[in-house]
Amino acid sequence: MDKEYINKQLQIWMETFLEIPHPLLGNWSPCPYLKQARLNNKIYIDFIEVENIYQASLNHLHLLENKEAVVLCFDHTKISFDTLETITDDINFAININIDPRKYICLHNHPLHPEFVDQIQTNFTHSGLIILQDFIKLVSAGQKLKEKGYFKYWDEKAYKKVGWRFND
Repeated sequence: MDKEYINKQLQIWMETFLEIPHPLLGNWSPCPYLKQARLNNKIYIDFIEVENIYQASLNHLHLLENKEAVVLCFDHTKISFDTLETITDDINFAININIDPRKYICLHNHPLHPEFVDQIQTNFTHSGLIILQDFIKLVSAGQKLKEKGYFKYWDEKAYKKVGWRFND
């Protein structure tokens, strides 16, 4: 995996897609808080081996004391989506049991498993990603977006994946 290339593509994806208002989202960007976090150097990006996803994710959680997100990139060709989903579930279970329930959340992205909000493909397509975030901050930010009408542009299937965070 070419780390320099992946890092450049990740930056391009954030700056030219995730941070840009989209007409199908009511002119909201897919990730409304991303630009501020990126500009304030609050996103930590690292590269890990597939066989280390579980332990590396747990080892990087402490960085969330000073960062808004930790993004761990890995070679997605070495892991299936189903295995990645299982590992992500195991990480979230470990966080809830061993650290602090609802303190952190682990999310995943696999290029071979497209994610859509309405008709917009939102996932990164150049590598797999583990995204670690402070769960309380994520829920608080999402609740504010919900109150402003952000999610009314999301299709039901996409919203169901995140709506549980807001007691929906």
